[in-house]
Parts: sequence; structure tokens; C-alpha cells
Amino acid sequence: MAAQPFVFSKDRPAPPRQPTGRLPVLSIFAGTGCIGLIFTLAGLLSMGFGYFVISHEIEQARQLETEGIETTATLMDKRFSRSDDSTSYYVSYRFIAVDDTIYTDEADVNSAFYNAASAGQEIRIRYARSDPGNSGVVGHIDSSASLETFQVIWMVFSGFFSLLGIFFVVRLLRGGNKGLRKLRQPSVNMALNQGYLNGELRNVISFEDGNDYWLTIEYTFTTPDTGQRVDATHNGIYNHLRKRALPAPGAPVLVRLRKREYL
Repeated sequence: MAAQPFVFSKDRPAPPRQPTGRLPVLSIFAGTGCIGLIFTLAGLLSMGFGYFVISHEIEQARQLETEGIETTATLMDKRFSRSDDSTSYYVSYRFIAVDDTIYTDEADVNSAFYNAASAGQEIRIRYARSDPGNSGVVGHIDSSASLETFQVIWMVFSGFFSLLGIFFVVRLLRGGNKGLRKLRQPSVNMALNQGYLNGELRNVISFEDGNDYWLTIEYTFTTPDTGQRVDATHNGIYNHLRKRALPAPGAPVLVRLRKREYL
């Protein structure tokens, strides 16, 4: 069992916690690093979606623009899909292509078209000559230009999130000890506000001057903010210790942080 620190002052403070700052530092360091990695991965995945998926949509739109054929199709069914912030509407239809093959497809439409549509109704659609499976309802087909604009915006925002995540990670890696000291500052402030720090006695000399009992106390302590080992000396009147045995060199003592003096 560790020896209790000797208290020189009359007022005995509560035993201090000896904060190391390690847990707060590790928690903040790991938390910030995880946030950075999450932002980076989310941005990269989003960029992959924007490049591959939207590029495929752009290619299909261009195909309909360059070799699209308009024809009449028969509406077979309709459905909608609802999410938290939007509702999507779809109709399925059947048509005969130029190769006399019957194709069935589904396309998204707006709510007005969806509400007015009914099974068996004839609608106008456009399909690609070389790929009849690529089709859409006339008036509800996105142009390749609008899809390209959307892709650029998507990639810019995705790239921003990736760069933001990389910034977090690089800043932590380049911060070194300076960054760690900044991260642990909240725990250091908590230690300073607590007012006391454990120290070690190097020597104590007593003498009397009239009715006063003087002590010259030499001690060592480690600062919680920089980790520097400090040797210090304090002189004071301690009449209440006149008849008490003083601790030997090497004994644990309490240091008042604000004034760097013994208690």
C-alpha cells in the first residue's frame, strides 16, 4: 500500500487524483481519427457511386438521344416507393421493337402521370435501337446533360468529404507531441483546478525564530502540462508542526499547483 503524502499546511485537502491525461488523450485521438477515416471512406464510396452508377445512367441517356426510337406501349401496372423525404413513382409497360420482339420494361414518372395512368392505357415511350431494354416514357427521360451536371455536383461534394477526412487524419499524424499536448490540455486544466499535485521531499530543515517555527522545504514534482521535473524550495512558518516528526527525504508530499509550494 502506497504511503500517504505528508501535508504541511493546517488545512488538509482531499487526497488528489494524479491525472495522467492518457485516457482523455487516447479517447480524443482515437475519436478524431475514427471521424477522419469515416469521412474519408464515406467520401470515397460516394465518389465510386457517382462515377460508376451515374456514368452508366449518362451512357444510357446518350444512347436514347442518338439512336432512340419512339413507339406506342401498353401500360401494364404501376407502383410507388416511399422513403422518409420523397416518393418515387413507376409504371411498367410492354412494347414491340423493330425486330418484332416484345419487351417489358419499367420507368420512373412524375406523380401527375402516375395518378392519371391506368392499366391497358397506351403511352408513348422511347427505346434504343441497339438495346431495346434501354427505354423510358417520353417526357420523363433525363437528358445526358442534366445527368452530367448532377454527376459533377455529386463528385465535388464527395471529394470534399474525402478531403475533410484526410485533413483530420493528416493533422493527427503530423501533430506529434505538440498535438498530443493540445489534446490532453482539458485533463491538465482539470488537474490545475483541483489545486494539488503529488511531489517528493528532497530535504526539510527546521529552525525557530522567536515564537515561530520555520521550515525550509526542498521538493520535486512533475508538471502535468509539460511532464517536466521541477526542483523547488519553499520557506514558511509551520507552528502547528513544532511537536510533530517531520518526514524523511524521499517521502511523498503535496504541492499546491498555483503557487508551486508545499502544503
